[in-house]
Amino acid sequence: MLGKSQGVNKKNNVFQKFGTALGSRKALAWAIGDMDGRLSCAVSREYRATLEELKNARESGSELIEVSFACVNLPKMDLTSDSDPFAVVWLADGTQKEVELMRTETVWDDQDPFFVQALLLCEDKIKTATLRVCLYDRDDASERLEKHDYMGNAVFPVTELLSFSSLPEGLQLPLQGKKSNIDSASSNAPTVIIHCCRNMNIASFKQVVEFYFSIPANRSSGDRFFTLSRQQENGSWATVYRSEVVLAKNNQGGFFFQCAQVCAMALNNGNPDWKNRFELCNYQATGWHETRGTFVFTVRELEMLSTTQDIERVFLGSEEDEVKCSVLSGGILSDDKMSFTFDIMLR
Repeated sequence: MLGKSQGVNKKNNVFQKFGTALGSRKALAWAIGDMDGRLSCAVSREYRATLEELKNARESGSELIEVSFACVNLPKMDLTSDSDPFAVVWLADGTQKEVELMRTETVWDDQDPFFVQALLLCEDKIKTATLRVCLYDRDDASERLEKHDYMGNAVFPVTELLSFSSLPEGLQLPLQGKKSNIDSASSNAPTVIIHCCRNMNIASFKQVVEFYFSIPANRSSGDRFFTLSRQQENGSWATVYRSEVVLAKNNQGGFFFQCAQVCAMALNNGNPDWKNRFELCNYQATGWHETRGTFVFTVRELEMLSTTQDIERVFLGSEEDEVKCSVLSGGILSDDKMSFTFDIMLR
C-alpha cells in the first residue's frame, strides 16, 4: 500500500545541534550517511505553554484546547523537488501588532504535510480571538522569515474552529497568497486543515511515555521511519511523533530507532485506554513513502502485556505487509514516566 507520508522532520539542522561536539560538519555527515542532515532528527508533539499558564488555567477552570495543522495541495516552490513547508501561527485580533504564538517543524519534500507540533490554548482567553496561520517554504537554516519563500495564509476566528471540533475533516480553509491562485472550489486548491481537540488533561502535561523500537536484520531492506498517532474523539488520527530515518546501509545488523519520548497529554490525554497507532514506513526521497504495516494499541494494553513473558501479537496489516510486534519489557518507571521496548517483525 502506498500512502503520502507526513515527510521527515528537520526542525533544527543536525549539524547545528551536534556539529560542535562531534567534530566538523562534513565529518559528521559522512559518519551518519546523511549529507544534508534532513533525516537525522525526530519530532515529538510539544506544547508552547508554561506550567504557570497551565496552573492558572486549572485554577480558573478554563478548558484547554489543542490546535494542530495540516495542508493539502500546497504550491510547488522549488524547481527540482517538492516544497519544504513549515507553519507560523499568529494571534491576529486586528487591533494591535500580531503576536507569534508558535512555529511548527519543517516537513521536507511534501505538498501535503501534517505538522506534528501543535498549539495549546486556554479557551477562556482565546475564544474571541482570531488566528492567522502562514505557510513558508524553507530555503535555509535561518529562522528569519524573510529568508524563506512565503506560500500563503489562512485567517480564522477561534469560535469557528470550535464549532468544527467534532468533525473528522476539521476546519478547512483555502490558502490565500500570491502562489495560491487556484480556484478555491477546485479539488486541487491549496487548503489549510485545522483540527481542534478539547478538554485536554492538564495533569498529563508533565508525564512522559518512552518507546524503544527495533527491527531485526531479517527482511529489513530499505530505509525506515515510523510515526505514532492518537485517535481523536471525532475518529480522526493525529500524528504526535515522527521518528528519524534509519538508513539500511548503516544498519546491516538491524534497525534501532532512538528513544521516542512522547508527552502523555499528546499521546492519550492522560487516558491509558485511548487508542494509539504505530505506522512503519519505507522512506522515499520523493515524499511518497511505502507503508509497511500498522498496529493499534493502548497504553493500558501495553502495561498488561509487559507483565507476561514471550508475548507475540499480530496487529493490523494486509497479508502482504503483516506486522508482528513483541512487547519485550515495559512498565511504570516513576509517577511521571513509563517505558516500553518492542521488536517489530515483518512478514
